[in-house]
Amino acid sequence: MPEDFVHRKKIGFQSPSRPYFMGKVGLGRELSRLLSTRNSALLNMKLIAPAIQTRLNTELDLHRRYDFLEWTAYNILCLEESRGARG
Repeated sequence: MPEDFVHRKKIGFQSPSRPYFMGKVGLGRELSRLLSTRNSALLNMKLIAPAIQTRLNTELDLHRRYDFLEWTAYNILCLEESRGARG
């Protein structure tokens, strides 16, 4: 690649993951299941579950929307479930 491209100023990038978390399909359905049926050794479920459910069920502006909260909760809960660390 050209050197000026490799050494250019870097900018942030928003992953286009919102469609995967919308509605009752895909990651949205799986994250809802994890939030409703599990506890977490790391996450405060009473605090995080309502916030994430609201985000899953609301149409939000995709230009200002980031799915960091959803991805973080999903990954932690899946990891805990796979390791049997949840009760």
